[in-house]
Amino acid sequence: MTISEPFPLESIPDLYQWLASVPAIARAPEFPADWPTFEAQMRERLAASRSWAVYSDDGSLAGAVILEPWGTKAGQAYVASPKWAWGKKYLDQAVREIMGIVFTGEKPLNYVIGLVRDTNRVARLFNLRVGMRLKNVFPDDGYRAYELTREQWKGAAA
Repeated sequence: MTISEPFPLESIPDLYQWLASVPAIARAPEFPADWPTFEAQMRERLAASRSWAVYSDDGSLAGAVILEPWGTKAGQAYVASPKWAWGKKYLDQAVREIMGIVFTGEKPLNYVIGLVRDTNRVARLFNLRVGMRLKNVFPDDGYRAYELTREQWKGAAA
């Protein structure tokens, strides 16, 4: 597994296919209704964020990690991968490596959050597996918030 920053713009169609193939994501009201809208939103999001491509051992694109800034000391993480990569731990390894980059690199963050729809059990379990902790549940909105602070990351990495 290797990671490369930034996520390549020419791979946005792959990202769309991955997300659109997951019913819990594709049916969500915030998911763009069509490809042109998704592409425009993703280009804008990638321009304003840090992002990484995740590659499998054979060089295939196995995922994306996008970290949108929340001020200067926090970020919201988004992770996506094709179904063939699920269960192979590429994203687990990549996210752990990326957390090391964002918590210890130039302009280190203090806090990373992830918002997950209640219906997306796979994503909820993934957040816990990579060391994030359940911070809050928003039943009226159908979301759960996960967090990882720099101190929590340091404790887990020690």
